[in-house]
Amino acid sequence: MKTFKESLESDRMVVIWYRNADAAAHAQALQAIEEGQEYKFDKQWTARWDIAKQPNQQDHLHVRFKGRDACVINKDGTPSHKSSPASSLPKHIRKAVMKTGKVLIEEASFAEEDLSSWRIPHAAIFSFRLHTLAKRPSPPV
Repeated sequence: MKTFKESLESDRMVVIWYRNADAAAHAQALQAIEEGQEYKFDKQWTARWDIAKQPNQQDHLHVRFKGRDACVINKDGTPSHKSSPASSLPKHIRKAVMKTGKVLIEEASFAEEDLSSWRIPHAAIFSFRLHTLAKRPSPPV
């Protein structure tokens, strides 16, 4: 006999019946359908979608490298379970995670981070400070 998960992954259709007015049954049906969805990005990277179970928790995606959590991302893009942020993932995996449509990752985390991208804003701030200091009147003696 197949397990519930195996039956979901097979060709057969799964039908869940519940009363419209039963909010708890509705929530359980959604969890049965959505929770545990697996995504395979390549041979080493996978992800699993989890539905929030606590009031202070969000739905989140466990991104795994070789079967171990590399990071856990809430649907709003923030880290969950005290994990590393999404920006710690390789660029091709961040793009694959975004394609799932489950979580939001800011486009800033896709920027190539190198020394020149830091120097430009730093130089602009330094220039602004010098310009401001040059216009400041000297203190009375």
